[in-house]
Amino acid sequence: MILNELSHRRGVVTATTTTTTTTATRSYQHNRNNFIRKSSNGLKRRRRRTPSLRVSFASSSTDTEGKMVGGCEFGDEGEETKRRRKLARDLVRNLLDASSSVSNNNEEESKSNKISVEGCEHIPCERPPLSLLSGSMELTYRERPVPDVENAFMHKCQLVSSPSSPSSMVRRFRCRKANKYIAHLFSQIAKHSGGADIQLSRFDLFHAHIFKDKDVVGILFHAKEYCRFDENAFNVNLGYCQQCSHLEYDAKKMEKRNILWIASLKGGGGGGGGGGEKEDVVYSMAVLDTSYHSELLFPGQSDFHTIYEGDFGDILGDVFYFDALKNRKPQERVIVASSTKS
Repeated sequence: MILNELSHRRGVVTATTTTTTTTATRSYQHNRNNFIRKSSNGLKRRRRRTPSLRVSFASSSTDTEGKMVGGCEFGDEGEETKRRRKLARDLVRNLLDASSSVSNNNEEESKSNKISVEGCEHIPCERPPLSLLSGSMELTYRERPVPDVENAFMHKCQLVSSPSSPSSMVRRFRCRKANKYIAHLFSQIAKHSGGADIQLSRFDLFHAHIFKDKDVVGILFHAKEYCRFDENAFNVNLGYCQQCSHLEYDAKKMEKRNILWIASLKGGGGGGGGGGEKEDVVYSMAVLDTSYHSELLFPGQSDFHTIYEGDFGDILGDVFYFDALKNRKPQERVIVASSTKS
């Protein structure tokens, strides 16, 4: 999501320094070691209580007039919000319908399938693991410190923010296949972004938002996150994370900054309710062209071409992929932040 400071839908990014993160990490490790020495049985009991991503309506945001938008718990959503949500969810169904004719048993055929939905540019991807179709995607018990990505700490830039854990500690999906698949999606977007010229970096593409709507699970990726400040082309101050950005603002490329991945069990299996490995899964990924889908743009974000993930369904959490961590396997570059406290 662009404009952490200008959009009231996101919490304000809190600046953090390398010293603060190091202290928090050392404190965590010290306490954890003491805990292990005192009671190994207690540790085992805690591991069984693995927190999971769950639908949360607490992530609703506030517009410029102070009214709540995007919150399913409020009866009065406003006609504009209802219209935008209907358009978003109709688009999801159209993409799935366009993909349903492809036999997912033939992987090569699935990868080469071109989706004929206007305003959408197909990106090939592999069949998702069933764990991603679940309504409760579990996270690991183990917490890890947020890594310093491309000198972010030096510029007081905090890329990961979540109410589910301290800002300096994060988790991954408990299912290793899910982590590997998320890394695969980010990689595919970078390879097939075409004219959008999307790069995997902390200024361009590094995060996405997970949502669920009935039998559909989806991920909305936001590229072109921190464009370089320019008095003429992009006269907007985005805070610490914008400093030293090499990403130039380009209006045509910004029109393709929203990438949508969606999946569902064939026939509406409730997102993984039936559970066999041989179940047919319909899935699709496409770049959304906002010059065509302008009605999906979130109010006040038209200049930044931001489509809101909450319009597609209930928000489950965010995923981050830091490709710059070359000393780690792709699946180990994935970070998950749930939308609820553990």
